[in-house]
Amino acid sequence: MPSNERPFYLGVVFWGNEFRDYFTDFCLASLLSENNLPALADIAGSRFLICTTMDDWATIQRHPAFEQLARLIEPVHLPIAPPEPGETKMHAMSRGHKAVAERMFMDRVRGIFVYPDTVFADGALAAVKRHALNGRTVVLAFCPRFANEGFLAELRARAHIRPGEALSLTPRGLTTLAIENMHSETRTYDFSVPYFSLRPVMCFWRVADDSGLVFHTTNWAPVLVDYAALSTHDADSIEKWTIDGDYIYRNFPDAEDIHIVAETDEITLISFTPESSLTYLPLRPEWIQRLPLVGPWFRSMALCSFLHSHEIDSQKRILFPTAVCVRSGDGDLAAWRKTLSRASRIAKFAAAKPLSAWERRAFIGLRILNEGILRHFDYWIQNRRRS
Repeated sequence: MPSNERPFYLGVVFWGNEFRDYFTDFCLASLLSENNLPALADIAGSRFLICTTMDDWATIQRHPAFEQLARLIEPVHLPIAPPEPGETKMHAMSRGHKAVAERMFMDRVRGIFVYPDTVFADGALAAVKRHALNGRTVVLAFCPRFANEGFLAELRARAHIRPGEALSLTPRGLTTLAIENMHSETRTYDFSVPYFSLRPVMCFWRVADDSGLVFHTTNWAPVLVDYAALSTHDADSIEKWTIDGDYIYRNFPDAEDIHIVAETDEITLISFTPESSLTYLPLRPEWIQRLPLVGPWFRSMALCSFLHSHEIDSQKRILFPTAVCVRSGDGDLAAWRKTLSRASRIAKFAAAKPLSAWERRAFIGLRILNEGILRHFDYWIQNRRRS
């Protein structure tokens, strides 16, 4: 089949009332906008794989948005059992993603992975289609857990949400709403704050004129995977981790195969999570990070330590210095250049090499002082018991 005629399969996994409603009311509504699913309507054989329970499948078929979906692309049910007793939600989600990925590989299609708790800006899928027709093998987009329930409340308050109707937002309109309702976890990735995360899966810098953010990240959403490019398929890695873990690295280890969406003006998707999902207080300032000179150095060491941990594969380290511009306005060009330069310098330094022996000792020592000797003694006892 000619490459420009090969179909697209979208795939989503969810179960239960909460995420089923997120999918129909927000995610699917945004995919119905003019330059998303309608842009794929001329590609014969395209399908939307909906991996969910029998009950949830029966329920969504009665939703007004489902009728609109079926007019554009064939919906296909992939049954999944809800989490078993003792099984984590993450493992159950990974079971679903594995089923979706295996179906995409079996049919040798172009895959687009969709998350139920995500809103797409209008034009996202049209851009994915352009990349596919231009021969791109893998396209990764920035999709952190960005916004909180205030984001959803604003969408409703501004009358963007109407059952069965498309939710159409421009990329900058969507990013502006998200930045105004930024999730607390995302706020801990601000490199300038004294509560910067010690597990920084991403970090960001604010542009001085408030026209956007510059991100460097290890968290990517595979918005295009061309399964015709694979002779073999490693799906076992999904079952052991999440779809945004090392799945892409195991199947496409050459970073040259990967296209990064570096501008949210091109493809924007925003994930949302209620603040109530947090089990800790992430915005508590730390005295060590308040100190001049020492604080920025400590944050750089935390970033470097994480990037060279067992959680991060070499491909993600290679991609980390690629900046993602999250734009909410035009902004001053000089301000953007200054922020990009500063962010790039820190990101490249952290990704280049592991901490030296003295840097590691100094970082650990400061961390023990910051968090308390008794707490770290407890960690040491627990590790001894495990070993």
